[in-house]
Amino acid sequence: MLVDGYEYTSDEEIELAKNKKHDISAVVDRLVVKEGIRSRLAESLELAFELSEGLVVVKLLQDDGEEQDLLFSRDFACPDCGFSLPELSPRMFSFNSPFGACPECGGLGEKREFDPALVLDMELTLEEGAIIPWSISSHNYFRQILLGMSEKYKIPMDQPLNTLSAKQIQIILSGNQGEQFKINYINSRGETGSFYTRFEGVINTLKRRYQETKSDLAREEMEKFMTISLCPACHGQRLRPEILAVLLGERSIAEVTAMAVRETMAF
Repeated sequence: MLVDGYEYTSDEEIELAKNKKHDISAVVDRLVVKEGIRSRLAESLELAFELSEGLVVVKLLQDDGEEQDLLFSRDFACPDCGFSLPELSPRMFSFNSPFGACPECGGLGEKREFDPALVLDMELTLEEGAIIPWSISSHNYFRQILLGMSEKYKIPMDQPLNTLSAKQIQIILSGNQGEQFKINYINSRGETGSFYTRFEGVINTLKRRYQETKSDLAREEMEKFMTISLCPACHGQRLRPEILAVLLGERSIAEVTAMAVRETMAF
């Protein structure tokens, strides 16, 4: 038995400190690498895994007398960093499956993002329709929101966006962090009223509407204000990071499928 790096025999008395965390290992076997040890090695590993609930350390004695520790886990987990995954199955290696697809891009390898440069016309004022997706909408709600936001945060409706401060542009794009403000309105019957609301920002509004709409036409219209970029999570490889960490011959499945046919056959 090894306790904190010191070796003890089974008949020795071992004193352990009550308030100290000890490193305790059971020494199962000692082997010399040679022909005919496969069966004994398998039995020793089986016993070691049973005693340790899935963790085994193999100590290799080098030619120079130094020891090298190799840590093995029976579970699909790294004992050092805690990274884990379920038992591997074929469906996990397909980006067409939710079990394998990168959660960031859904297995597409790229992301569509609303681009502020396409959403805003910096030469126009808010009054003139500087928020392009809203300027082509007939819904009066957006105008009421802009008027309320303009009054609350002193963002002029009659100045070109390129004359506004970076903070003012940030509020227009990303919202007011959930702070409520008052909206005064006049309905179609000429009646006045008011209500309190939050401004989530143009980009967040577009994202939400894009995700919620069931209309292909509406989605296609909103995609005019989006750009496509490589997924920052999988870098275009379309699979979950834990699947890309599975290597065969030092290569992931994404690296293998990216090879030319001749190269793949040789591999």
